[in-house]
Amino acid sequence: MIFKIFAKPDKEELHHKSAEWLAWHKAYFKELKSKLTKENMQTHINQMVDFSRNYAFHPDDLSAWHGNILITVSEDDIVFKYFTELKQLYPFAQTHIFDKDQRY
Repeated sequence: MIFKIFAKPDKEELHHKSAEWLAWHKAYFKELKSKLTKENMQTHINQMVDFSRNYAFHPDDLSAWHGNILITVSEDDIVFKYFTELKQLYPFAQTHIFDKDQRY
């Protein structure tokens, strides 16, 4: 049931996207579902619960990180209100703000 909820495009996407996108979407999730087991789903849910209960991020967690950081937000995203703080936390990160009406 959970998979069906997340794997189904919403009505706006069905209306907005091209027929090629819809065909790809259906094929992708059909393939994904064919390989998904109940045990995989249970493990994933247990990991999410453990992560949310036991992990707290600290800026020092990335002190040894030498890769690039990309911060992406949308003007109508709930995370947008934290954008300034994210840029301060990661001053060398690349950033991109999507317009609130922009669709991909």
